[in-house]
Amino acid sequence: NRERDLVRSAEISMAELQLKNSRPEEALANYINALCQCPTPEPELLRTIEELFDSTSPRDPEPLLRLGLYFRSLRDFPKAIFW
Repeated sequence: NRERDLVRSAEISMAELQLKNSRPEEALANYINALCQCPTPEPELLRTIEELFDSTSPRDPEPLLRLGLYFRSLRDFPKAIFW
């Protein structure tokens, strides 16, 4: 889907900009938005999310809830529960 790919690409660009501006929590949310546009999880994108999650203390639970719902929709319950 072209629209989904454009949204994913825009979210990744925003995440990279957020990282350059020392805003890791905002970057994490953008990377999560990008991953949620993928029909199947992209391992590299998931690794980036995990690394950012480990290095930040996200205050806003909404992106993490969205990530859990994404994995639940894929029936990947261990990841859904983790997030």
